[in-house]
Amino acid sequence: MIDILIGQTDQYINLETGTRFTRTEYYIVSALPKGDPVDFSSIDISTLPPIRIQIRYDQGGNTEFTIRYLLFQMVFESPQEITVSPSGLGSFDIPCSELPLEIVQHALQQKDDATFPFELIITEQFNMHDLNQCLRIEERKDINFGEDLVEVENTARSHVGANLIPIPLKSSVRIIGNLREEIIWRVEAIGIEAHKWHVEINDIGLPFQPSEYRELIERALNQQGDNILRRVGTYLGGRYPITDGRPLPIKVVFDEIPPQQTVRIRYLRRFPEEELFFRTGSEPLDRIILNIHRELVRKGLSVGPDAPIYQKVFAAFLKVRASILTVPGFVDYNEIKKDERTFHQWLHGLLSLDINFGVPTLSEIGTGNGRIDLLIAELPTELKLERRETVTTKEICDSYKQQAADYISRQGSQVGFLVVLDTITARKDPTPPADQDVILEEVTTASGSTVSLICLIIRLPRSPSEFSK
Repeated sequence: MIDILIGQTDQYINLETGTRFTRTEYYIVSALPKGDPVDFSSIDISTLPPIRIQIRYDQGGNTEFTIRYLLFQMVFESPQEITVSPSGLGSFDIPCSELPLEIVQHALQQKDDATFPFELIITEQFNMHDLNQCLRIEERKDINFGEDLVEVENTARSHVGANLIPIPLKSSVRIIGNLREEIIWRVEAIGIEAHKWHVEINDIGLPFQPSEYRELIERALNQQGDNILRRVGTYLGGRYPITDGRPLPIKVVFDEIPPQQTVRIRYLRRFPEEELFFRTGSEPLDRIILNIHRELVRKGLSVGPDAPIYQKVFAAFLKVRASILTVPGFVDYNEIKKDERTFHQWLHGLLSLDINFGVPTLSEIGTGNGRIDLLIAELPTELKLERRETVTTKEICDSYKQQAADYISRQGSQVGFLVVLDTITARKDPTPPADQDVILEEVTTASGSTVSLICLIIRLPRSPSEFSK
C-alpha cells in the first residue's frame, strides 16, 4: 500500500570524532491503484506492511541509525527523530506505526503531492587506519618568504550505493605549533572559503578568524619584556583561563574540505632565539636586523606589532646599501650625490616601485615646524648626505641624530631611521662592513621624549676594486 522513493544521498567524514555520516532522502508515496476507494477510518496502521529500505553500510563497529523527518503539510518545524535498527544485513524495516498517523493517511490519499520526505542517517565509527587514507599532507618551507607551508588534500572516498565516490571531510584539524615553544605569527589558508576555516588556541577553545588571531598575537608581543614566549603566555593568561605551563597548541580547523580539494596553510613560525620576522636571504644582513631587534627589546622598547614592518624596512635599506656597493650600474653615483633632494627622490622612487617591498611610502610629511623625509608604514625616516672625507660612522650619526629624533618624535613614533648617504668616493679609509655602519642610538629630544634611532650609512664605493668591502 505504500511505496518508497529514494532521493539524494550525501556522505561526509568527521575527522575530529572519527565518524562517517551517510544521509539519504526517502519519500513515502501511495501504492494503491488509482480510483480504489479507501476507508481510512478502518485502516489499522499496525497492519500495514513495513517500509523496507535497502542500503549499504559497514557491518562492523558501532553503527547508529536514525530516521529524521519534518512535520508534514509544509510545516517545517524542529526535526523529529526515531532511532531504528536494521532488520537484516543491509536492510531496514520501518514500521508504519513509527510514523505519525496523519503522514501515513495522507500518503494513502493518492494526491499528486501526497509524498512524505524523511532522512535515514547512518553514523559509523571510522577505522583510524582508514582515516589516515583520507588526507594527503605535505609540509615544506618557503625559503624566499621564510614561511612554513602545509598542503592538505582531501583524498577520501566512500561507497554511496554501489559507487565509490569522493566525499567531503568535516572538522579537519591540523596542529601547526605550540605557543609555549614558538610564536606562530600569521596564518593563512589558500584554496578554501574564509568562512569555512578558523584558528584555535588550545585551552582557550574560541574560534579566531585569521585577522583576529594575528591581532591577538601582535598585542601579546607588544607587552614589555625580553622574551617573546613569556610575553605571549602572560598576555593570554591575563585574558583567558589558561593553565600556567600547559602547552598551547595552535590548531587550524577546517569546517569542511570539499571532495578532491587541496588547501594550503601558510604561516610564520618564530622561535625565541630567532625573533626575526622578516628575512633578507643574506645571513650577515639577517644577523644585523636580529641584533638591533634584540637591543631594542633589551632597552624595553615595545616593538611587537611593528616588528615585521620595521624589519622589512630595515632590510630594504641594507639591501640598497649592498646593491650600491656591489652591483655595477645599480645607480648613477654622480646623480644621487648632487643634493639631498635628489637622493630623497631616488630612494622614494626605488621603494615605491619595488613590488616585492609592498610597504606604503609617503614623502615629505609635515612635523609641525619641519618635515620628515619619508614615512614608510608609519615609520619616520630622515635622509642626509655626508661630504666629509675623514669621518667615522659614530661621528656621522652624531651629526644628524638630534634633528632626526626631533622629527621622529613629532610624528608620535618611538622608533625611526636615519639614513645617511656617504658621497665621498675618494675617502682614505676602507668601506666598513655593513654591521659597522649601523648604530642604534637612544636620543632625548627637545621635548624630553626618548627616540630609538636606527642610524644606517649607505656608502658609494671608493673604486670598483672595493665593491665587495
